[in-house]
Amino acid sequence: MPKLNAILCEFFGTLLLVVSVSCAALANTAAGGNALFGEALLNGLPVAIIVTFTLSTSGGQINPAVTIGLLCIRKIKMTEAFVFVMVQVAGAASAGWLIKQILPAELARQCLYGTPRLSESVSKAQGIGIEGFATSLLCLSICATVLHPVKPHKNGFGIGAAVAALVFIFAPMTGAAMNPARQLGCAFAAEHWENHWVYWIGPVLGAVVGLRLFSWILQRNLSVPEHFPEDAPKPPDHR
Repeated sequence: MPKLNAILCEFFGTLLLVVSVSCAALANTAAGGNALFGEALLNGLPVAIIVTFTLSTSGGQINPAVTIGLLCIRKIKMTEAFVFVMVQVAGAASAGWLIKQILPAELARQCLYGTPRLSESVSKAQGIGIEGFATSLLCLSICATVLHPVKPHKNGFGIGAAVAALVFIFAPMTGAAMNPARQLGCAFAAEHWENHWVYWIGPVLGAVVGLRLFSWILQRNLSVPEHFPEDAPKPPDHR
């Protein structure tokens, strides 16, 4: 069972994430919908800050897909994963209620409170594939930074940069949610549930495949071990 401070970090981290991406979508709508680069930055920077803030306490997951992926590679236990997913969903739902109270309704409804949607040219199957692929690339940034077996980073700015880049690339096709909680919170505020299941299946599959694949690759491509095993012969001392 995770500690209370870890649970609170996941709850408020997810809440702040949903509020920030909804505000970013609102700002893009107010700018005429032509500020994709700015919206991508406004998606990535909050992720970087929230992950950095919560990393040492809860692991900075704030994403049910990532939590399930970490469970599959045995980085967290089943009970921890279950509690974190429930808390992330609760945080997202709370954020959905909050943004419905504080954001200007007319402008927010134009962008459905930031709810990611499939483009008219993208089918449901393609949406699952795109969201899965984008989430797997997000997991590459997680494995290459905070989960790196040799030199793990203590901040989430690499992950935030990856989110910003992925939103810039994939947002025109699916909205680039890559996070079921993010989709849930915005959809809750907008009362828009069309294709909602796509944004659960795609990211969860992408996270599971991505984390297993990239963790396997990274763990087997270490050219120099950080420490010698205790039973291994020590190198000669030429001092």
